[in-house]
Amino acid sequence: MNVLDRKIFSTMNTKAMAQMKLSINIAPSMSEESKSNFNYMKKIALALVCILSMHQVSIAQATKNQNPWKDYAVITTLTAATIAAFHYDQSLSDEMSSWTEKSSFVNSLSSSLSTIGGGFCVAGFLTAYGATGYLLKDTLMVTTSITGITAFAVTGAVGAILKHSFGRERPSVATRDGGFWHGPFAYFIPSKRNGKPLDSFVSFPSGHAISTFSVATVFADAYKDTWVPYASYSLAGLITLSRITEHEHWLSDCIVGAVIGYSGAKIVERCMRKHSPYKLVPFLYSDGGGVTFIYTLNAQSSN
Repeated sequence: MNVLDRKIFSTMNTKAMAQMKLSINIAPSMSEESKSNFNYMKKIALALVCILSMHQVSIAQATKNQNPWKDYAVITTLTAATIAAFHYDQSLSDEMSSWTEKSSFVNSLSSSLSTIGGGFCVAGFLTAYGATGYLLKDTLMVTTSITGITAFAVTGAVGAILKHSFGRERPSVATRDGGFWHGPFAYFIPSKRNGKPLDSFVSFPSGHAISTFSVATVFADAYKDTWVPYASYSLAGLITLSRITEHEHWLSDCIVGAVIGYSGAKIVERCMRKHSPYKLVPFLYSDGGGVTFIYTLNAQSSN
């Protein structure tokens, strides 16, 4: 090989090494960025579960619960379940969504449960329940309805904020295993939306799980010595699972949504107690509704 050939070979070899280096370095950089984003969102979600669970401990302590270790066990279980769900989200989603394809009964049941757990159905049921109680002069029915509507509205608002903050992809449009977490208001960014509907980026947490578990908790506490707690939580669980079989949510979405619904209902109940200085008053008008928060200062009489 003469001098000219060696120079040409050396130049080609240098270019080949540069191209190899470029191909090796770029991919891990993008992968690490995605992984960092995903892990960051998971940490926030786990923190959310812990905070809400810890609030349940504070409620238990405030009501003089003599067995705090039971509450700590619940915290540990929920946190472990959330971590496991994040790890197995994709495989569980693939398996459970395939059930509707294998069985027409499961397909029909899943669709019906998902419809029942929708916001319009839940709100309609609570309104009808309260109206029936009013006609029958049943104070417990009316009180349960008002508390349920308040819990439904409060937890629903919290869920909406979290959904738009995390920006997690639904299983049906996921671009990676477990769905990518795009961050706040991802659907406003054309490059991220990529022609997908707005509803594609609001998977976490599950709105159905939040609403059904908040209402189930209110009814379970109102009728605690009857069959109602078993029926309400069972129905809430089935509705929540239907969101996975319908390929609309990941398991982790549902677990965190259930925690938010349960904890939120407990907070609302505490605020609406007769002697509580905190009051949550739901209101309705022609174009919508909401909840008014009231704090009453204790007036001290002067001698």
